[in-house]
Amino acid sequence: MTGGIHSLDPLEIETWLSRVEIGNAYINRYITGAIVQRQPFGGWKKSSIGAGSKPGGPGHLDSYGTWTAPLVEPDAVRSDFQQTWTAYFGAAHDPSGMACEANTLRFRPVDRVVVRVDDSDSAHVRLLQMGAQITGVDIEISEMARQDDAEFATYLGTLAGQGTVRLRLLTEASDSVHAAAFAAGIAVDRSPVTGIPMIELRRWVMEQAVSQTLHRHGRLLRR
Repeated sequence: MTGGIHSLDPLEIETWLSRVEIGNAYINRYITGAIVQRQPFGGWKKSSIGAGSKPGGPGHLDSYGTWTAPLVEPDAVRSDFQQTWTAYFGAAHDPSGMACEANTLRFRPVDRVVVRVDDSDSAHVRLLQMGAQITGVDIEISEMARQDDAEFATYLGTLAGQGTVRLRLLTEASDSVHAAAFAAGIAVDRSPVTGIPMIELRRWVMEQAVSQTLHRHGRLLRR
């Protein structure tokens, strides 16, 4: 859920930030008392539910609705997806802009997305394959006609401990599939595929809020 480090070594802090697997990371400060906008709050792994955005963050309201859009082919939206990924999801954001404390929200791509579909030759799948290319996330397609629910549930069990995996369900799934995903620590995402970059690309990342004290005994270290 949350964790922190106290260090005056910039390299140690950088190394910790590149490896730590938590939703909220705190540097040289206390690790409780998250504030809306400054430290959107929510964990990773079994400290989270589903693929939603952090409460108190800019994308959280999106999770209260189901977003749909006319289905399009990837070539029609590829440039918009690439631009949104580079400009927004590929950058860290600090809307508070405090001089004494940095509060950045950044996006970390998941390790793998497994897609369960009726038909692997569809515009939905092609959009997801484009998303994988842009985000650098590994993608696997499981077609019901080629792999039944029992086989698929067994496969999901083999993914436990294999990084952060997200299951994108574009078809119905049995209780055994849901149980296998839960047991393996895999988040299940039943949201429809859309050609809206700000909605769709959130499904490929985890949010991480980083809060760092920028003063020492009241003296600013940097602006």
